[in-house]
Amino acid sequence: VSGGSANTTPGLVYNQIEKFQFAASSNAVDTADLVFAAAHSAGHSSAFNCYASGGGLITPARTDRIEKFVKATEVNATDIANLTIATGVPFGSSSADHGYTAGGTDSGGPVPDAAHNVISRFPFATDSDWTDVGDLVTPTWAGAAGSSLTHGYIACGYNHTSQASNRI
Repeated sequence: VSGGSANTTPGLVYNQIEKFQFAASSNAVDTADLVFAAAHSAGHSSAFNCYASGGGLITPARTDRIEKFVKATEVNATDIANLTIATGVPFGSSSADHGYTAGGTDSGGPVPDAAHNVISRFPFATDSDWTDVGDLVTPTWAGAAGSSLTHGYIACGYNHTSQASNRI
């Protein structure tokens, strides 16, 4: 788990990286920090590293940063590359070789001014910027994302008119 916000305190975002065990019922432990405190980032995971991309900062409202932290260590994240566009509340998926960010919004408020339909990816093998590889059917932000071995998925979220979606 990385970053986040306190909805009870507007503008308060966190930089913590926390881990928890799958094998035992126990609480999470704060292990390291992100470079930037951010909320609503997309998450990605390779065999060895975790990544946080996009999201909301206090200033600017949206970011294009990609941060990486190593799973086997408790060392702070590093800012390694940039998205094709700055975006908040995007969808994050992962294949065995790449991280994917889809959708998101430019808006700092509850109604998006500019929802995105961009699907971007970056290789896990190198710390390099994302490339635009496709588009969502409808610009969408703030939903759930998942991955299979061969596909990325988005579910629900909001479209550019701030209408909730029930599609996958």
